[in-house]
Amino acid sequence: MADVHAADAHNQYVSRSVTVAGWTSAAAVAGISLLAKDPTVFVVGGAFAAFLTWRAKHASYTNPATNQIVPPPQNPAPQGASQ
Repeated sequence: MADVHAADAHNQYVSRSVTVAGWTSAAAVAGISLLAKDPTVFVVGGAFAAFLTWRAKHASYTNPATNQIVPPPQNPAPQGASQ
């Protein structure tokens, strides 16, 4: 989580990684709950996966210098593009 806080706000690579991790954890929770045949695993695991995804996205939206949430840029430039 420290790497996400230290990165620039709305970093596209962090955003993609968080999204992929969220979908992967949702699929893992669904698979485990089907194997266990227990809805409690799905409810608790899904809530925890959603919380961790929200926490990472919140960290991605904050400016590391001010620790304030910043709105996304209107016309985002590609990461690594020199201007």
